[in-house]
Amino acid sequence: MNNDKMKNLKLCLFFLTIVTFSIAAVYFFLNIKQSLPLAEVEVPNLVGMDFEKAKSTIRELQLSYRQPQYTCNNQYDNNVIFAQQPMGMRVKLNSELILHVSSGKCD
Repeated sequence: MNNDKMKNLKLCLFFLTIVTFSIAAVYFFLNIKQSLPLAEVEVPNLVGMDFEKAKSTIRELQLSYRQPQYTCNNQYDNNVIFAQQPMGMRVKLNSELILHVSSGKCD
């Protein structure tokens, strides 16, 4: 074999080695990531909290919420959360809360 062919062969083997190790590293990373438990957070009791303040708390905890359901409620002032699901349990990050917000007194 002449020198040019030998250099090309060595170069090809070098790149093949890099590609093989890269594929192995990605495979290893994906398997590790899948085996790790997902982070969880305790869902706080938001009942009685102003909806605007609750939105901030929800974002800080890396949770989300559906469009709140507004209903009149004689026990809670306007824009105050009077029910939620879930509450008082651990959930995965980015889990969605269901909030029921007072639209004011029913009378």
